[in-house]
Amino acid sequence: MMEIINSLGDGSTLNLHCNSTDDDLGLKLLAPNRSWSFYFRPNIWGSTVFSYHFTWPQRQSKQFNIYDDVRDGVYGVRQEGIPCIYCFWDISKDGPCRLNEINNAFDICYDWNNVRKQ
Repeated sequence: MMEIINSLGDGSTLNLHCNSTDDDLGLKLLAPNRSWSFYFRPNIWGSTVFSYHFTWPQRQSKQFNIYDDVRDGVYGVRQEGIPCIYCFWDISKDGPCRLNEINNAFDICYDWNNVRKQ
């Protein structure tokens, strides 16, 4: 499961468009502090990637791979990141942060270039 939370913090609506090579989930409008979720099953080759295009007022436009099997997959043979089965993402202007299931905090953070922040 994937859940996206609008945490822009200024009352702005977050527009998001999600797709993978197999699925286009369309445009979603997310009110402040609201979430949207969907269920999916990663492919057997370990190559599933869901890319999101986020926009909000002030002409902000950002892209991020909200799910990448190499980074997030539980069963991938090329596991390089921190896996998640239920992936909860908090989207702020500074970038996306994923819920850490160990300490229940949104502290697995990335910049808008898909690079993990330390």
